[in-house]
Amino acid sequence: MNARGFTLIETILAIILMSILGFMAAQLISASLRGSAESARQVTDLANAATAMEQLIAALNTESSLDAEAGLRIKDVESAQKKLTVDATVNAVPFPYASSGNAILVTVSSGAVELTRVF
Repeated sequence: MNARGFTLIETILAIILMSILGFMAAQLISASLRGSAESARQVTDLANAATAMEQLIAALNTESSLDAEAGLRIKDVESAQKKLTVDATVNAVPFPYASSGNAILVTVSSGAVELTRVF
């Protein structure tokens, strides 16, 4: 007798193998989509933090601010923070390792990104 086609066992094994490969492909695609969303969020956070730091640098790089004591410069940072055009958190503290004693450490954070600078 000349048998044509596949046996039942061959058909079941092919279906099982295709379902396993399909599941693996679905996991790979969903992981790459989640990674893309996370990368886009990090880029947005970095852009917001950089914009906020640029605005603070512009506000603090005036002649009167450069000559002021650390406490007055922190007040300048607090007033500049109210004028930020992006969503970012600013923290300013006196910088204890400065030789002149009037330096402050400013940290700008947006999401998971933090930028720090000494003024």
